[in-house]
Amino acid sequence: MNNYFRTYLLNRPKEFFAASVFALYTAPEFVPVPYDQVTEQVDAILFRSASTASLREYRSMEFLRLIKSCGLYSHVLRFDQREI
Repeated sequence: MNNYFRTYLLNRPKEFFAASVFALYTAPEFVPVPYDQVTEQVDAILFRSASTASLREYRSMEFLRLIKSCGLYSHVLRFDQREI
């Protein structure tokens, strides 16, 4: 799936995912966006108690599969056509 979409969805620095069992790439220059109240609530709804790197990675892969299956994949690729 598209790396940048996944990175922004997870919104964690590269170091956070060093211990993940999934070897997914995070751009080293990525800087997480500070959450406001709304985005913090959305993150809590999407990821619930998935606080470890592996759990967050797995949950994000599930979301990206859903996005691809329901026709929103072209939106994910709108700004960056690369897939990993």
